[in-house]
Amino acid sequence: MRTVLAALFICGLLVSFAAGMRVVKADSTDCIHFSSGVTIFSPLNRTYNSKFLTLNFSLACGWGMKYSLKYNIDGKYDGSMPYEIKNPEELHVVYYATGLVKLPELSEGAHNLTVYLETGVNSNHIRPLYVDTVNFALDLTPPNISILSPVNKTYTATNITIADIPLDFTVSEKVSQVAFSLDGQNDTVIAGNTTLTRLSIGPHNVTVYAWDMAGKTGASETVDFTVAAEPEPQAEAEPFPTVPAIAASVATVVFVSVGLVVNFKKKNHEE
Repeated sequence: MRTVLAALFICGLLVSFAAGMRVVKADSTDCIHFSSGVTIFSPLNRTYNSKFLTLNFSLACGWGMKYSLKYNIDGKYDGSMPYEIKNPEELHVVYYATGLVKLPELSEGAHNLTVYLETGVNSNHIRPLYVDTVNFALDLTPPNISILSPVNKTYTATNITIADIPLDFTVSEKVSQVAFSLDGQNDTVIAGNTTLTRLSIGPHNVTVYAWDMAGKTGASETVDFTVAAEPEPQAEAEPFPTVPAIAASVATVVFVSVGLVVNFKKKNHEE
C-alpha cells in the first residue's frame, strides 16, 4: 500500500511539474506538455499543408495505475489513443509510453484536437479526468499573387538610358516570405511593394513568388514589358515668308495701276 501511495505522490509531483511547462524542446522537436502528463508532438499549434496528419504523443504513467486515452476533433471525430509502455518488464515508479494515431482526412481551415485522459483516481494530486486541447490549421492552397505594376506595355526612360518602375502586387493571404525574379535571374527577397531600379533599354519580364505560413509556394503570372528611350525633341519648321509675298503683291498692284493710267492718257491724247 505504501508503494502505491508513493507512486501516486511521485506521479502527482510529475503532473505538477509538467503543468508549468507548456512548450519545450525534446529531441530537437517542438512539443507541448500538458498537466495530465500527456505530451503532444503533433499536431501542434501551427499551420500544416497536408490533410493527413498523425497524432504523435507520449504519456508518463504512474506505477500500478490504469489510464484511458481518447481524442476528439472539432466535435465530429472520436477515436481511442492506444499506447505502448516503454520497458514494461522493468520496475519503475513512473513508466513512459508512446503512441501514434492516424487522424481522419481533414478539410482546409481551422481545427481543434481535444485529448481526454481518464485516470480512475481522485486525489489531491491526480484528477479523474484531464481535458486538453490543441488548435491547428490546414492550408492546402498556395497564395494567389496579382501584379499591379508593371503591366504589359512600353515605359519611357526619362533619362534616356535607364528607368525605375514600381513593383506593386497583392497577395491573397498572410505569407512568410516574398521574392521576385527579374529577367529570369535569381530570386530577390523583398518585404513588400518595391521598385525595379536601373532598368536598361529593351524588353524585360518579372515574376513574384510568395510562401504562405504552411510552406506552400505561389507564383504570379509573368509580366512582359519594355523600356524605351525617350524620343529626342524635333526641330521646329521655319515659318512661311509671308512678308515678301505681300510686298511683291503690292508692287504688282502699283505697276498695273500705273500702266492703266498711262494707257488711259494715251487714248485721250489720240482723240
